[in-house]
Amino acid sequence: MFNPFKHEDNTEKLNDLQVQEAATVTDHDDYMQGLWHYDPEQPGLGMRPKEELEKIYKANDFAFVPGAYQAGELCFLAAFGERLVFSFASRLAELKQATPDPAPESLEAKQITDLDELVRVSGNRVRLVQRDLAKWLRDLSEIHYLRSRFTQQPYIDANGRVYVFTDPEAIAKATERASTDLDYELALLAPADLNQKLFLNGCELMIVNDAVLAFSGRREDLLGESAAEQAAADARISENNRALRYFSLGFLQVLQSPKEGDKQKVLQQLEAQISARLLQAQVYFKAQDTDGENTNFVVLSDGQGHKAIAAYTDQTSLPQNDQLKHVPMAFYPIAHRLHSDGGDVDGIILNPGEINFYLDQNWLGRLVRFAEQVAKAAAEKQAEGEKA
Repeated sequence: MFNPFKHEDNTEKLNDLQVQEAATVTDHDDYMQGLWHYDPEQPGLGMRPKEELEKIYKANDFAFVPGAYQAGELCFLAAFGERLVFSFASRLAELKQATPDPAPESLEAKQITDLDELVRVSGNRVRLVQRDLAKWLRDLSEIHYLRSRFTQQPYIDANGRVYVFTDPEAIAKATERASTDLDYELALLAPADLNQKLFLNGCELMIVNDAVLAFSGRREDLLGESAAEQAAADARISENNRALRYFSLGFLQVLQSPKEGDKQKVLQQLEAQISARLLQAQVYFKAQDTDGENTNFVVLSDGQGHKAIAAYTDQTSLPQNDQLKHVPMAFYPIAHRLHSDGGDVDGIILNPGEINFYLDQNWLGRLVRFAEQVAKAAAEKQAEGEKA
């Protein structure tokens, strides 16, 4: 007989339901990940065969419909298009080298014009594909990227590129490489957070899914405008200071890498790039107080007898909840004065707690000499112009 007040133990049923829901979530995640992978030999998940995608890309009218492709198909199109652009550009460079000054009506002149057009059109098609792919990128909960083991910022290769991964096969290969590489590790960030980090560090060129269907792209095309860019009116960070951070990260990567090799020439080139940016930099110095033209800077110590004043490249790098003042000032006059009569202060540290780029008295001395050379060259150029 049915008893409406009888207690029924639903624990087993509930557990079964939770297991089913968990399996459904896992299946959904696997499905979404699968949409990013394209196998040219055996496309899955209803994706078009490579011949059809190549035909779409090569067609004169380029019947590309945004929103009609899965992420894996877009990755294939981006990689295929980039290879075409590289092929056309290489042939164009070879032809221009072989025929530097062709007659206007010659066959060589027509070939150069045609290849110029192919490079331009193919490049535009790649950008259209990437902008459609960008919607998929921004919808991801997290993006894998390579992070420097030394700076804890995005790893920058010798060509100035950062590496991101969305394809499951590319992620697996990157995980394997990172497990043994001395310079970088695999990390995760939400798309907006990664975009912000790349923008602030001046990282504008990305390699997507290296070792699978790899292609390169501009950060802004693939990830859009970052929050820092949207707040550009607040002058949070200048183009000069973004470049300063970028070259500083590259310097620290090379300096601290345990890998063998001749680093000196690379470090000298990076120091020159950094010095040029330091001459133009407006930064935030940590100060106890300011009185007109007099500023009492806060002196930090590393516990090993080294003392330095702190400077920050942008507002987003300033320490939170710090009651001390951070005064925007031109970097070079302070560096020059510190080198001339710094007393017991050993140098300046850029973005302590984040980049930790330390410029000791030797570096400041080289910076002063660099500035003198720049000023001398500018004076000589102006004198030559006045003579002319």
